[in-house]
Amino acid sequence: MGWVYGTATKLGAGIQAQGGSMKKDQGEYKYYAGPVYLYAPGSCVRFWAYFDEWGAGGSHDIFYTSPYGNCG
Repeated sequence: MGWVYGTATKLGAGIQAQGGSMKKDQGEYKYYAGPVYLYAPGSCVRFWAYFDEWGAGGSHDIFYTSPYGNCG
């Protein structure tokens, strides 16, 4: 593939307060997605991450959503 640092690829970052909607920044970026900010005092929050992984078999999307934490 000839990947070079700084080549745009699909990335995403997000954060969500428990009971609220996910705030995301996703698209094609050269270096990183985000930052994403959320004002949620006294709430538990979780984060979301996404990237397009390339390998011998082509590309596939990788998503991760953490459990709620950092409560208080």
